[in-house]
Amino acid sequence: MFFEQTTAPSITGLNPDSGSPSGGTLITISGYSFPTSLDGVSVTIGNNECQNVELDEQQITCLTPPGASGNSSVCVFQEGRGSCFSFLYLGPDIDSFNPSISSTLGGGKLIITGSGFGANVSNIEVLIGANPCEDIQILDPYSSISCTIPGGTGKSIPVYVSVNSRTSESLTKFNYYAPHIDYVCPVNVLPLDWIRIYGSNFASSFNCSSCTLPNVTVLVGDLKCTDTQFVAINQIKCRVPADTGSKQLVVMISNQASDNKDVTLNYISGPNQSEAFRVIAKNPIFWVVIVVVVLVIGILFFFIGRLTKGTTVAASYTTLDQRYTSLPSVIAQEPKEEGTSINLSLIHISEPTRLLSISY
Repeated sequence: MFFEQTTAPSITGLNPDSGSPSGGTLITISGYSFPTSLDGVSVTIGNNECQNVELDEQQITCLTPPGASGNSSVCVFQEGRGSCFSFLYLGPDIDSFNPSISSTLGGGKLIITGSGFGANVSNIEVLIGANPCEDIQILDPYSSISCTIPGGTGKSIPVYVSVNSRTSESLTKFNYYAPHIDYVCPVNVLPLDWIRIYGSNFASSFNCSSCTLPNVTVLVGDLKCTDTQFVAINQIKCRVPADTGSKQLVVMISNQASDNKDVTLNYISGPNQSEAFRVIAKNPIFWVVIVVVVLVIGILFFFIGRLTKGTTVAASYTTLDQRYTSLPSVIAQEPKEEGTSINLSLIHISEPTRLLSISY
């Protein structure tokens, strides 16, 4: 952007027109009506004096001071009159930060060193991943700031500093502590049993009851638990998969595995009848089959009852063998019409092939 005052130093060009926010860039300011001495002359970039100034009537050279990333102005003034030209500070740049790891709850102080941060906190933003680092403070203008680490999970998370809407590259990564399992209850399980896992560094916050969190996975051996849920910030529950033997239990949060590898679940081998029934009864298909069977049996009894009536009748019968004559009566089907004969297949005790014919 060009600005000029009459009979005052006037800038027509700048080379280069951008440089490092750390300063030290040698720039050449072109123009006219420049003073030949430094008496009453100021050469500034932003609010800071340009260093090692050399001048003649047509150009001025100097070294840029440190500055905040973003657009600034190179100005040449003599006795309050002059002109300015736009200059861009690159960056910001991160050299290092400390610490590089935190608990999932956050809360510690992160100190970042680099360049281009500036001296105005309102123009600075720090992100760990997508989470803002709050309470930013300037420790050393342009080169060092601090902020409060937010809660989070995961590893190899980029850290960014933005100044005047210009964002740094993330050359180093930030980590949260891996999940840690304290204990599991129960440790002896059957397929589909619920388990509860107690530990730390599971989550950064807990705002609802039994939330299903998509970034949490519980592995039993090579198989995943189902219905994985947070019960509290330090407690997870899930249903174990069907398996046998002793299996390692691992909690995966934001693709970061739990740090203790000696936690195991033991599947109960050879369950007794009650245990077997408990496993089967957890399957909803079992109860559907039970209901269907009961309904079918009920329907069959209903129709059989409509077609038949059980009654005791006096039997008028002819015997083929006198050993049947002691039968005083028989339970028979009531005839639908008079004169209907009913044959009963009664097996003789000593001669099974001999039958008794009964009619009435």
